[in-house]
Amino acid sequence: MKQTKSFLPQPGEKLIGRFQLQELIGVGPLAGVYRARDLALQRDLIVKYLYPALGSGAGRETNLFRLYRARGFLHKNILAVQEVFSGDGYFFVTKDIVDGISLRSLQRLRQENLEPFNKREIVHLLFEICEGLRWIHMLGANGNLKPENILLTDQSLRVDDPFCLAGRTMIPPEHGTFPLADRYLAPEQLEDELQERKESDIYALALILGEILVGRPVKPAVPLSDQGPFFSPELDDVFLKATAKDPTDRPSSVGLFWESVRQVFRVPADEFKGERPPVGFIPSSLTGAAAEFRPLSRQAPPEPVAAPVPPPPPEPVAAPVPPPPPEPVA
Repeated sequence: MKQTKSFLPQPGEKLIGRFQLQELIGVGPLAGVYRARDLALQRDLIVKYLYPALGSGAGRETNLFRLYRARGFLHKNILAVQEVFSGDGYFFVTKDIVDGISLRSLQRLRQENLEPFNKREIVHLLFEICEGLRWIHMLGANGNLKPENILLTDQSLRVDDPFCLAGRTMIPPEHGTFPLADRYLAPEQLEDELQERKESDIYALALILGEILVGRPVKPAVPLSDQGPFFSPELDDVFLKATAKDPTDRPSSVGLFWESVRQVFRVPADEFKGERPPVGFIPSSLTGAAAEFRPLSRQAPPEPVAAPVPPPPPEPVAAPVPPPPPEPVA
């Protein structure tokens, strides 16, 4: 397989004879993300092409287990993995196309346009993430929660890439376009990447909440009141407990974390029961600007059109055969 300067194949190439790569829409140190065409099923999807050594080194079994498990995260707030492919020199997964914007991009847009999140948006955002994590925690843990992996559409939220791959620190730096961001990884994950705990996701979620409230990345185990505007002592306590260094000092479930946040924000306990009207996480005032951060809203590149085949030349016409001369008369 032809590869680029790094480990990524070129748009236009075909993977395992089935997936036609159409467009590279994102790249990071661990993977490249492509819009692709499944030639077998005749539909468009996402191919996440992972650094091949993640599927062949010491962490192979762990990584395959976590990716296969992510196929079972079937929930409205999760973008599950569809299929996993690992072979000689390739390692990739497929996912549905979701035309959304990441929470990271939406945070940037809101800051640039001076439209901070309001209380209702923050509470609903947190509740939808917690709903996805509840489902994930029935089977294991996420381990990869960060603003880049939270996708927002006009009326929904999906947790993307719900898996943490072992062997990240073994990737040669020349293959990475961006430095590996460990800001949202809990201390126990940095010490042992094979370790999985639900409390690690609560740690990351608290950092995301603090970042939304303060308007910039925050430090763990430091009161939010010391990192931005004044916040209530109750909110500081919730943040300090959720970002404690020792995971046993954090809330033991995402339900307990959500309940503590709900009480701090004084949200009625029955507000999220039953059918809820959708919340527009992308304000109408930012819809136009958000389109720039939604590469999947663009039309897929057209398939190359083959040059017309010229018609075959006409077959030569045989010259007429002259009639035989008349027989002589006696």
